Amino acid sequence: MKNICFFILSLFFIQCNAQSPKNSSAKSGVAVADLKKTIVCKSEKLTYHFPDIRAKNENNFFNQEIIAGYVEASGISMGKIKTPEQLLQNIVKSRTEACKKGDNYSGLNTVSFEIGSNNGKVLSLTMHYEILAGNLTIEEKYYNFDIVNKKVLTVDEVFSKDKIPNLIHRINKELKEKLEEYNKESKELEQQEIVDGLLANSSAIFTKEQLEFFKILEKGIEFKIDYGVPRGTLPLDNDVFMSYEELKGDLNEKINSLLRQ
Repeated sequence: MKNICFFILSLFFIQCNAQSPKNSSAKSGVAVADLKKTIVCKSEKLTYHFPDIRAKNENNFFNQEIIAGYVEASGISMGKIKTPEQLLQNIVKSRTEACKKGDNYSGLNTVSFEIGSNNGKVLSLTMHYEILAGNLTIEEKYYNFDIVNKKVLTVDEVFSKDKIPNLIHRINKELKEKLEEYNKESKELEQQEIVDGLLANSSAIFTKEQLEFFKILEKGIEFKIDYGVPRGTLPLDNDVFMSYEELKGDLNEKINSLLRQ
């Protein structure tokens, strides 16, 4: 299953500034270049960043996975796109044509990425897409690559299967604590109703399906949380971080060996 997470924001206008990508500078990490192109649409800058894993504009497994994720997010035809540079050329051409038609910024407005862990064995990378179609949709795709074996790391390859139920329970416990703390504050009626509903069902806020949306970082793993409401509805973090010490015993030995320098 593709690691896809949708957040719908109710906005009446869009600021088209791309998030700054965080590129790997680790000496032992795999080379990742930041390919960037910008167009001006009705005086607004639309900026697109795309990673080139191994920094040679290569047609390799890793770049193809990310290109396929973009194709899925945008609904465009794959065609002859094989490299990150070709993809960016396609994006710029498509958005430039749309802008000339006066479509009021509809479509893909920014692309950015950030890197979590990059130790030469594991590369964790998150793509961010901002798409305007009535409301602004923020789509995030998570990639945790096994560089050595040229594959995407799955949940079952990262976490011990028999430990997953307990891990989910611990994450829900932490979310419940956050909600209880927030519940002490004054809030609007709508927010209060949402919090009451979440607390009543606090053991099932975070599900096994959500476990697929995670980032491998240098000091731990970050899990993305979907409260079932649009982002920004509640002033709560949409992630839970657990250090490797906290996850001791939850991880498969295989991932432990990949995380070691």
